[in-house]
Amino acid sequence: MSDQYTEFAHLLVDELTQLDSSWIRNTAVPEVVSIKNQHHDDIKLNLTPFEVSVNDDLAGQYFKNVDSIDGLIEVYKQICDDFNFELDVTSLSVSDYASTFLNNVFINARKKMQVDDVSLIVKFIKDLDCYTAVKSIESLLYSHSDLELLRIANSQGWQTHFDHIAIRCGSSEHDSANKIAELLINNYGYNHPRIKNEDYYLFEDGWSAYPLYKILNNGQVLRIFVDQSESTHPKQIIQHWNHVYGFTAHHLALRLTTVEQGERWAIPLPKIISLMTQNGRQVLTPAGYYTKGVLSQVFTKPEKNINIPEVILNNKRAICDKLPDMLMNAKLLEIVSRKEMSRKLAEKYFNLYELDYNASTALHSAVYYHYFLPVQAAHVINSSIIV
Repeated sequence: MSDQYTEFAHLLVDELTQLDSSWIRNTAVPEVVSIKNQHHDDIKLNLTPFEVSVNDDLAGQYFKNVDSIDGLIEVYKQICDDFNFELDVTSLSVSDYASTFLNNVFINARKKMQVDDVSLIVKFIKDLDCYTAVKSIESLLYSHSDLELLRIANSQGWQTHFDHIAIRCGSSEHDSANKIAELLINNYGYNHPRIKNEDYYLFEDGWSAYPLYKILNNGQVLRIFVDQSESTHPKQIIQHWNHVYGFTAHHLALRLTTVEQGERWAIPLPKIISLMTQNGRQVLTPAGYYTKGVLSQVFTKPEKNINIPEVILNNKRAICDKLPDMLMNAKLLEIVSRKEMSRKLAEKYFNLYELDYNASTALHSAVYYHYFLPVQAAHVINSSIIV
């Protein structure tokens, strides 16, 4: 890791420990802070930013004249023709129903999507790269919660930020997640973080993940959580979700921020949850106590899909009688809040990527912690399969 990234992490550690004395500097590894939270978990965070080159793959050129649902779907299909996606370049396979599921998403969107909502979607996805734009469209046209959060942000005058997407990829028996990670690295310019223990996660309940990162020249940070079941766990849900739904994102994760007196602030999770609840969206159990709000996450209630073919459900039932009900929990929204650093450090952060920082620039969000916390990720994933 280059010295400038670790040196910057030391500044972040200085600022965070001064703001909250419950965070403790790790004297052996000065870019790491630790805290013992209210559940007595000993949490360590490495605040070193990921090291990548700025990428100019912006999807916005495709969406300049889109103002209808038909136009949005047409451009979606154009991007899918112009770029390689999972089934184009790997030997991995999914059910025939996966295509039917996605086609039905578009059919329903053509019938029900309002012009104002199309405008909100276009406003959001035009600042992404082409891969995340496609996956976000699939999510936003299906999940009522995803779209509701865009409406709330718009009505409140808040900025919506793409935080990450989770792509479920089958089983380690077929090296599934690694193949998709290689696709994203070779075709879209994503990178593994160069920090020990942040490039691969292995979970004790039978799944693993490759987190990948990218930053665009508009300041947008893109994270992709590429996960799979371990071959030793044939009942683990990820491989079965992938078989049914293909490589559509299991969830789209969004953050909201606002600018006050020249400083960018994260909108706290409880405030967002309250507004989502008022607008008829059910939110599950949040996880923010692990880090005292440096990274907070919560899932909304999954969209229920009762249209999975009976032959698939019977096959899954033969593996585990709980799988059919779990698989009916389709796509969902993850709401994220990441604590923003001070404006002074935000300027230095963007300088790492040779970008000029401007607090009033919508996408210029600079957070203390960029990565995923495995113990917290396990919590929110487990909450998504409760039936």
